[in-house]
Amino acid sequence: MEIESGAIKWLEQLDEVHRIEAVRESFAKVAATQEGKIVFIVLLGELFYILPATTPEQVALSNFAKEFVAKHFGEHAQARVLEALLARSD
Repeated sequence: MEIESGAIKWLEQLDEVHRIEAVRESFAKVAATQEGKIVFIVLLGELFYILPATTPEQVALSNFAKEFVAKHFGEHAQARVLEALLARSD
């Protein structure tokens, strides 16, 4: 717990631009691991990031997921996700 609170204090001391940069870098490092990929696939699946949203609640979750990805991975993240999906399709 001490490490976590130290990291949070460090993050809070940064200005907004550097905080966003640090968080995005951390997300990218986590997403680069096999475990991180699994977590993000499950998380984004549950939030209807890729699957169609058919109810108002699902649409709200989908919108949140899209904003979350853009905020934490960068504005062009959705395009990179689409490119990755297209590269894997036959």
